[in-house]
Amino acid sequence: MTRPEFQNRGLATFLIKESINALLDQGHAALYLVVTEGKVAAQHLYEKVGFHKIVPSRRSHE
Repeated sequence: MTRPEFQNRGLATFLIKESINALLDQGHAALYLVVTEGKVAAQHLYEKVGFHKIVPSRRSHE
């Protein structure tokens, strides 16, 4: 969780973009992350930087 005085400054967006670029520079072709259901702010942030929501099949959790 981000402290209120540091929210809405673009810090998370900057850090995620820098991390993505570093991983791509290292040769990673694709990135995958898991976000807890109901974390709307996090989901919005990840979509803003280019991630797409994929609903996993029930089997993938078994």
